[in-house]
Amino acid sequence: MRVTNGMIINTTLHGLYSNMNALNKTYAQMATGKKIQTVSDDPIIAGRALKLKSTVLETAQFESNTKEALSWMEVTESSLDNMTGILQDIRTKCVQASNGTLEEEDLAAVKTDIEQLWQQLQEEANTTYNGRYVFSGYKTDQELMKDGSVNPEILKNGVDETVEQGIEYEIGVNTTITVNTQGMGEIFNEIKTQLEEIISSVEDENLDSTEMNKMFTDKLEDIDNILDKVSEKTTELGSKMSRAIYTQERLTDQETSFKTLLSSTEDIDIEETYVNFNTQYMAYQSALQATSKIIQNTLADYL
Repeated sequence: MRVTNGMIINTTLHGLYSNMNALNKTYAQMATGKKIQTVSDDPIIAGRALKLKSTVLETAQFESNTKEALSWMEVTESSLDNMTGILQDIRTKCVQASNGTLEEEDLAAVKTDIEQLWQQLQEEANTTYNGRYVFSGYKTDQELMKDGSVNPEILKNGVDETVEQGIEYEIGVNTTITVNTQGMGEIFNEIKTQLEEIISSVEDENLDSTEMNKMFTDKLEDIDNILDKVSEKTTELGSKMSRAIYTQERLTDQETSFKTLLSSTEDIDIEETYVNFNTQYMAYQSALQATSKIIQNTLADYL
């Protein structure tokens, strides 16, 4: 077969273009740190990387939701602990008043203390997280205690509407956790009733010391019942917090694993790529030198 000068030129130029294309591709990998620049470079790697990126974002969102849920529950836990402490203080006051040794001015002091503790209980009932009332069910813009009573928007016809008003955070695929503590309206309605009876009894001048002592003694059981209910709420909340903590730890580990897998899928091996670049660069330089020798002939060489 006759090899013409034009055939030689086309072949050498094709080789140069191939070398330049490979060199340019490797340079782009070094500049971006990624194996592929467009989907057409490697559809399989591109599809796998897109799926992993989506998984990383989804996991990060679940992790953020779990942190938010934990923050809500930590605020609630602190408030419930304070309520328990306040109720225990009220119980202590009742124990002191039930021994029959207190004078009239001492009973008045007990009454004042209980009134102040009741005010503090109401403040705890209206605890907020990020501007939202944590004990008001879905009606997070409504305070639980209003004007010394359970908010009528929360407690209607003696029924605590927060019982069925759970606030849920999505912490996994088809997995949610309820963050709010429900049914506190009924508990505070009961607290209000018991404390009002104590205060009115102390103010009743017709009660003798024996009747007063009996009243305080009887109230101990009622307060203990309320403490038990608050304790149940605290225990239930603690269980949910433990679950959220374990979930958060798992999501953190998963996010790290997915990011590592994503990096191994789409990131280059910098040392290997650098070696490839030098190899391709040397091949390109050799091709340039060979081409300059092959196509240097002019018309004068044939005359």
